[in-house]
Amino acid sequence: MDPVQSQVVEMRFFGGLSTEEIACALGIAPRTVGRYWASARLWLLREMSRVEK
Repeated sequence: MDPVQSQVVEMRFFGGLSTEEIACALGIAPRTVGRYWASARLWLLREMSRVEK
């Protein structure tokens, strides 16, 4: 996982920040934050599915 993507996950999940707040803090577009968040959720779903098998 990309370091910035990891920061997005930490700020969103543990910090409870909004997409706009994360984008402002990291200096990236809100749409990029959304893509990183969606990608991280998909990664987690895949990892959890793999472990359960």
